[in-house]
Amino acid sequence: MALNLIENLQIKIKTSNKMETTSFQLSRRIKDKKIKRKKININIYVFWCLDSYHEDPVDEWAYLMTADQIEGSIYDEHVECPAYTLDELLNLLPDEIILLDKSSHFLAIRRSLNMKWPKYCVCYEDSNHNIFYPSCFSNKNAAEAAGQLLIWCIENKYL
Repeated sequence: MALNLIENLQIKIKTSNKMETTSFQLSRRIKDKKIKRKKININIYVFWCLDSYHEDPVDEWAYLMTADQIEGSIYDEHVECPAYTLDELLNLLPDEIILLDKSSHFLAIRRSLNMKWPKYCVCYEDSNHNIFYPSCFSNKNAAEAAGQLLIWCIENKYL
């Protein structure tokens, strides 16, 4: 049931033609964590690339390219790390975490109703919809919030 809710939310999140991915810096942090993937075949389609003449990479020098654009081109050597989309991150995150007190919390995505400041919250909550606040990450980019939650799950040994 939780996955159906997530799938419905993913449709609502696609509000513009611009694909939302994790930022360059967060993508590198996820890459450095060497995540253990679920037994799901996850294909990464978008990558952060850097020109070779930049020694100290920052967001402004990074650019996104799809796997189709990179394959067999001169850009192969410029690939720095994957740029995760919301869908890819949701496949990596555990559907459920169990806390020390043996209570179960389930993956949830919430969207702010304030249209002036659209914001997404990706977190774990119990069956009464009470948020486990250490796992709550908010951002106007849903993929960025999910990426921060992924790092939290790795650091707290839920993955």
